[in-house]
Amino acid sequence: MDSSPSFSASFVTSCRFWLGANSIWATLIVAAGVTAAMRLRIDKSWPLIAFVIFLSAGLVFRKLWKSKLSLKTLLILLLGVASTGFLLWPCLTRGTFVSVTSDNFLYSALGQYLVDHHRGMEFGLSPVDQYGAALSETRFGTASVLGFFSILFHCTTVAVLPIYIFIVLANIFSGFVLLSRKFGCNRLFSLAAGLYAVVGGWAPNALNIGGLDNLLFLSLFPFLVVRLELYRFGYKSWSASLGLAIGASSVFYAYPEGLAIAGLIFLPIFCESLWSGMYRRGGAWRRYVISAGLVLVLISPYARVFFDSLFSNINVHMSKGAAGIFPGLLSPRLLPAMFGFGQEYPGTISSLRDVVLPIMMLALILLGGAIWIRRRKSLILAF
Repeated sequence: MDSSPSFSASFVTSCRFWLGANSIWATLIVAAGVTAAMRLRIDKSWPLIAFVIFLSAGLVFRKLWKSKLSLKTLLILLLGVASTGFLLWPCLTRGTFVSVTSDNFLYSALGQYLVDHHRGMEFGLSPVDQYGAALSETRFGTASVLGFFSILFHCTTVAVLPIYIFIVLANIFSGFVLLSRKFGCNRLFSLAAGLYAVVGGWAPNALNIGGLDNLLFLSLFPFLVVRLELYRFGYKSWSASLGLAIGASSVFYAYPEGLAIAGLIFLPIFCESLWSGMYRRGGAWRRYVISAGLVLVLISPYARVFFDSLFSNINVHMSKGAAGIFPGLLSPRLLPAMFGFGQEYPGTISSLRDVVLPIMMLALILLGGAIWIRRRKSLILAF
């Protein structure tokens, strides 16, 4: 990664650590997802997953070997750990992971099923495994990782939930910090954005209702946007192409519905980045074609599950979220509810003072959008 007109040399240096750490995380998502998609038992194929992760970590450490971890990076790391610990504190002190829905049981049961059985096996199973078998043809990004962690730590998929959530939230924090820096925010506002992404807004709601696939997607997608921009301007080495392909593949395995929505929002930015990177820099299009081909190879085992989950679940989840768990989104409390300030839940009362902060945030969004659009015209389509 080299400096560019869009990214300063100091930014590129500081984000190497975060991109490297997320590359290892994305590799785990893809490796576990491919294993489950190919109907392999995780308890038999976990050495292969571990070997792929070891290779990814080796490449990352090779890139970081000559780079010194700065004090600022360490402080940001500690801040991210503190923010994730804030949400996980009840779990750490009480030894339980509490959710208001049954989704955590769903992920845990499916993960344990993927550990003990081939995906699709339905006969001679215990009641819990029968439940997991019924879910085995739906998305399994989170469940496959929970299954691998359970083998790695010699415990159940329920016991590894806090470890999984900790890694996810840490990646969400660092991802939103880098994404904010990418859009031109200074260090202070970028850190504030990372903190708000973890302890405010909808991330705590997703944790509360057991939306682990939603959180998994948020831990990957911001890095994909930043990586695509760095790839656009930087030197397109084989390791950068591989990292881009793995990052893009991981969001496919994470959450199909989220990719459809976020992909539509960021489509103008992606198109501009691809156009600029491919056709304004000579023969760079070959590297993009190689990365795209690699993505197709990695996601091909999951393609059918991806499209089945996308078309069967997106309408159900939208109606369930708006009318069931979060009725405030369809009420006069919409303004504070849309920012996740608590009025989205049933039985809450919203007064006039509750709309002051949302109005201020809307004003800041419009102001920031106007500044970004002046810098980059394609952003107007994203609004």
